Amino acid sequence: MIIEILLFLLGLVMLVKASDYLVDSAAKIANLLGVSEFLIGLTLVAIGTSIPEMATAVFASAMKANEIVSGNIVGAAIMNMGAVLGLAAMAKSIRTSEDMLKRDGYIMILAMVLFFVFALDLTIARWEALILLLFYVAYILFLFKTEPEDQDGKMQFREFIIYFFKAGYLLTIRDLRSCKKSDECSLDEKQKKRRSVAREITVLAVSGVGVVIGAKFFIDGALYFADLLNVSGTFIGITLVSIGTTLPEMTVSITAARKGMGNIAVGNVIGSNVANILLIVGVSGLIFPLSIIGLTITVSAPFMIMLGLIVLLFIKTGWEIKRWEGAMLFLAYLAFMAFLFLNPQ
Repeated sequence: MIIEILLFLLGLVMLVKASDYLVDSAAKIANLLGVSEFLIGLTLVAIGTSIPEMATAVFASAMKANEIVSGNIVGAAIMNMGAVLGLAAMAKSIRTSEDMLKRDGYIMILAMVLFFVFALDLTIARWEALILLLFYVAYILFLFKTEPEDQDGKMQFREFIIYFFKAGYLLTIRDLRSCKKSDECSLDEKQKKRRSVAREITVLAVSGVGVVIGAKFFIDGALYFADLLNVSGTFIGITLVSIGTTLPEMTVSITAARKGMGNIAVGNVIGSNVANILLIVGVSGLIFPLSIIGLTITVSAPFMIMLGLIVLLFIKTGWEIKRWEGAMLFLAYLAFMAFLFLNPQ
């Protein structure tokens, strides 16, 4: 009992401190590379904090316990928007922008709708997983292609769709490869700047590892106490797994919001949702076709899409997610959790 409590508390401390370092290093990388904090949140931070979901999903898929994958991913997306973004906005109102809505927000909704459509037959086939994975690769390349152009956000979702279906990502890969020998394409012209970037990336990576280890200790402790209290196994599977794997996003986003880096907080939530659905479901589905439970189609996925649309609405209203809107998102998450508790399947 004492050991479990100590590990539980150690995990919480590691989560908080590692998240603090991760946010600081991400902001420094954005400054050194000349890209926005929002882009760093969408990519490096989002992928880093999605490592627990990836590890859980790949392991579950390899063990053919693939019902866990879809439940974890959908549950994590709902928690990202309801609890993570909600609590971050409650800590401090978050300024938003058109890019968050017209490019990345719409792409997040597209990912959710694609998942829902592919899951209607209660299976994510390998070819469907491949499509999701291709969308993610195209999305990441599209982000780095459009960021330097400083676009105003208008029609960027439409441009992404054209970019995907015209295989624009292949041209971007070619351009990136040719850039390696071009001075104007070099990220760092000075050796000092290159060393600074490498140092901050190292700090980011170590912080990410700390976040993941902290999350593991924390969720192990939570599972121990849940078992001790004889809580429903179904309820633990649907809720605590997604809660545990989403703890990195929560700690990073709340830390970013409190430090006045709301762009990283929103970028982390949107980027993590896109990564969870397109990248993680894509990779897991390629390993082994995913089975989807009926509750995902009838309740969880529709609620996920609805909550996503509400987030987009809050992003647009005054271009700020206010504290009361954060509270509404958090209450929606609590209502969803209460429904699962009262209707276990």
